[in-house]
Amino acid sequence: MMTVVLGFILGIAGLVTVAVASILILGPLRRPLFAAVERARLRRCLSRRDHGDSRLAAHDLSGALREFAAAFCFVVPRGDPQLLAEIARLHAGLLSRLMSIGDDLPGERVELLALAKAERLLDQWIEIQRRLARASPSERNAAAVRRQRQITRRAIRNLVEELLARRRHPPLH
Repeated sequence: MMTVVLGFILGIAGLVTVAVASILILGPLRRPLFAAVERARLRRCLSRRDHGDSRLAAHDLSGALREFAAAFCFVVPRGDPQLLAEIARLHAGLLSRLMSIGDDLPGERVELLALAKAERLLDQWIEIQRRLARASPSERNAAAVRRQRQITRRAIRNLVEELLARRRHPPLH
């Protein structure tokens, strides 16, 4: 009976030792792992942007708008703080494309309020990312980040839907 209890205690001590050793070994690898995943997500967004450019060149405006809407990057960089500048450039380029498409549509110009709102929300999103990059894990508010991400995505989606609607049903004058 005593050997069973002693074996049980040693088994638990062994598991704790393995867990602590794993944390100590994997701790320094966490940042490069996060950076690799974040870079892959940014590359996917850049690829969507490039697909949108290709569709635009092929005069597929609806497909281009959908690709551009999907190309906005809402990753919160933890492993590579330099990603923030790349994401901001991506967003600026996408907004520029959307503005250009809106200017080329027949009828009146696209509603500037929708574009201004999307731009303001994207600026807020970048600022949130900057604050999160500097914050400790205990200072991060995941619910607020998710809420801001959803608001920003909705504004982008509304802008793209407005552009698509204007393309399908140009205003009559």
